[in-house]
Amino acid sequence: MSSAGAPPLQLPGYTWDPETRRYFKQSTSAIRQTPASTARAAAAAALAQAERERLQHQETSRRQARVKQARQRKFERDDEDSNDGFAAWRNSVLAPWLVQPTKRDKFKHALQGSHLATKIGSVRTIYPECLTMDDSIQHISFDETNPSTLRVGTSSGTIATGYLTRPPEEIDMYPNDEERWRTGWFCSSKITSLKTCGNRLVATCLGPPAQAIVGTTDDNISLASITLSPRKTSLWTSAISRDVVALGGDRSVLLCPLSSLSATTPSSGASTPTPHPAAGGGMDAYVTGGRGGGGTVFALEMDEPGRTVWAGVRRGEVKGFDWRSRRGHSSTGGEEDSDGATEGGEVNFSLATPITHLRLIPGQPHQLLVAAMGGQLAIYDLRFLRPPRTTHSAALPGAPRPRKAFPRGRNNQQRQRPVDEGERPGGFHTPVSGLGPVPVISMDGHVNSFSTDLGMDVWRDEWVAIAGQDSRLRIFSLRNGGLPLEPPPASSNSSFASSSSSFSTSAPVSWSSNPPMSSSSSTATATATGANNPAAHPLSRTFSEPIKSLAFSALDHLRLREKDYTRRILEHGGYGDDHNDDDNWEQLRPRWDCPSLWVAEGAGVECFSVQ
Repeated sequence: MSSAGAPPLQLPGYTWDPETRRYFKQSTSAIRQTPASTARAAAAAALAQAERERLQHQETSRRQARVKQARQRKFERDDEDSNDGFAAWRNSVLAPWLVQPTKRDKFKHALQGSHLATKIGSVRTIYPECLTMDDSIQHISFDETNPSTLRVGTSSGTIATGYLTRPPEEIDMYPNDEERWRTGWFCSSKITSLKTCGNRLVATCLGPPAQAIVGTTDDNISLASITLSPRKTSLWTSAISRDVVALGGDRSVLLCPLSSLSATTPSSGASTPTPHPAAGGGMDAYVTGGRGGGGTVFALEMDEPGRTVWAGVRRGEVKGFDWRSRRGHSSTGGEEDSDGATEGGEVNFSLATPITHLRLIPGQPHQLLVAAMGGQLAIYDLRFLRPPRTTHSAALPGAPRPRKAFPRGRNNQQRQRPVDEGERPGGFHTPVSGLGPVPVISMDGHVNSFSTDLGMDVWRDEWVAIAGQDSRLRIFSLRNGGLPLEPPPASSNSSFASSSSSFSTSAPVSWSSNPPMSSSSSTATATATGANNPAAHPLSRTFSEPIKSLAFSALDHLRLREKDYTRRILEHGGYGDDHNDDDNWEQLRPRWDCPSLWVAEGAGVECFSVQ
């Protein structure tokens, strides 16, 4: 006997129903159903379900948009009737930022400082193929007319030019080519300065023989340059404006108007420049010192109109003069009066240590950034320079007499002639230490005791990056001063390095493993981490040697291969800092509004950027 659920007989074309215990005839479609037809039916059902969900989502979005528009219209109507609507609330929140741009700029500056202190890292290292690996880059400079053009000067006297961006049509034809480098000039000794102004450039070599190359940034060949070779001097630095070029020598500042450099007397066709006929003795000179070496000019700077020249000399003096008053003759600095000015219209002040760098703050022509060999780094207001105070009793009428020292004899009873403090034997009076000009902003932490060729650059009126004698890099705020930006903690350096290494496109570089310079444990840990890891934070890394040159740039390294970015740079020729072209400024502004920092080390140039 069969079970209750099983059919008694298997009849073809019929189905057994165990509940009713009856047979039912099967449908024709069920008999012809196949796996293929089942899959097609499932796909059609899925498409229908997706279409229903799309229509439902579209209807929901429209409903939400209608609700948002109704709410906005309600806020606007409420705002028209009273001061408690949405617009009033919005204006109350944004009022401090709209009315006080200084507060907005301060917040933006603090945000940039946070990015530079925590998110900057190494992204690439460029090795110019026209240089030998045993050569050392001493100076780097970006052109003003084409900011993607990088020019370097080396210890062997070579000046080379590289192009970081290329025209779009050239990228299409040669997509795998990197930067194009070519050698423009060969000098007799190491390059001591490399400056640009507009489409003009000047480069100097120490000598002998000392040479100064004046050319244009459009033609990077010796045929388009003029060489000045002053006699019986070395050239330590230079400065250039649209009207004049200034050279820093052993005892004077040499001045040569650009209009006197005739374009009809170029150098020879060889790569080695030849002297200009009028370069032997046709330049004006401002004498800064005698034969003792105290007047050696280590730093030069010019204001934007190119009229006032500022010179920093070995004996610690900063001299400012109008170069037009020096035309046609050689002269020495005038006698200093009680206000710090001289008879010839010059302005002098002293820091008592050799001056290594001078830089006028961009946008602030009355503020001068001064770096000295004793580690001083400060900003001085040229409108309110307090003259150095001496201890001479008749220095200023009505001034209080200085304190006297009465030396006693062997038995502490015989008194001699009172001697002023600071008076030297022979009647020479020296300034009392610490009573020089008062800086507006002072920055503490710069390390230098004897180097004259450390790198320094300024980014607008916000930041200054300067290299230290301890092979470290420091970034200071030009607005707040104080201590340099602090790198991330040593414990986070490893994670930072691993995250930044994915952006690096350069070949592996062997870095120095010098012992840390600081005695503190935290600094030692950061130094050791930076020395062993090339991708570590630049502010916590010890480089292989003191940095000779560095430069800020607004180039975004991640966009150098974009055709539109390249086209805008080549067409505009700048970054639109004046903000006249808002669209161009938005397209070419720096990454996160933070500049990239390019550092020369050995035969390569390393780029650090906020990531």
